Amino acid sequence: AYGARVRIRRADGSWSGARELHGGGGYWSQDSATVVLREGGDAEAIEVRWPGGLVTTNTVASGVGEVTLSMPGSTP
Repeated sequence: AYGARVRIRRADGSWSGARELHGGGGYWSQDSATVVLREGGDAEAIEVRWPGGLVTTNTVASGVGEVTLSMPGSTP
């Protein structure tokens, strides 16, 4: 969802920098709906602060390279 802020909790408990999903970056342009975060394989969880303030945290299994999340209550 546009406006969602995503960050990763590492295995040592520290957090990555946050990325925010934007739409309509300029004249005749559109930002990607994919957020790319590189953490070197030590990601433990993904936290998303959705538009409206809801915060979800999803665990990440070891070795997973891609995760797809949908805003709670939306159709994926």
